[in-house]
Amino acid sequence: MTNRNYHIVLFDGHCNLCSGAVQWIIRRDKKDNFRFASLQSPIAAQLLKNIDTQALNSMVLVTPHQMLTESNAALAIARLLPFPWRWLGWAGLLLPQGIRNYCYRWIAQHRYRWWGQKKECWVPNPALQAKFLS
Repeated sequence: MTNRNYHIVLFDGHCNLCSGAVQWIIRRDKKDNFRFASLQSPIAAQLLKNIDTQALNSMVLVTPHQMLTESNAALAIARLLPFPWRWLGWAGLLLPQGIRNYCYRWIAQHRYRWWGQKKECWVPNPALQAKFLS
C-alpha cells in the first residue's frame, strides 16, 4: 500500500447486510478511497483500542482526521462516492442526527434476523483482496 491516506470502513464480517454494503461500496468506489476490515479483525482492535468491537453495533468509518459511527459513517461514505450517492449523503444531513441514528440502530438491531449472518467472516475474492487490510 502507498502512503495515501485511505478511509477505512470497519464492518461486521458475520453480517450479510454489512458484507453486502461493503460490496456495494466497492462497486461504486471509482476513486479508490476506501479500504476495509472486519470488526472481528486485529486491525479493528488496533484502530479501536478502547472500544469493545464485539459490542459495537455499527459500521465505523476511520478517516485520517476522525472516526464516525452509525448514520454519520454511512452518510460520510455516501459523500465520498460519485453522483447520485454524494448528493444523497449531503441530503441525509438534513434529518436530525437523533432521528438518523434511531433508524440506523433499529435496522442494526434486526439485521441478523432480516438478512442473516455467517458463521465466518466474508472473505473477498483475490481481485478485491488489496482493498482489505489484514
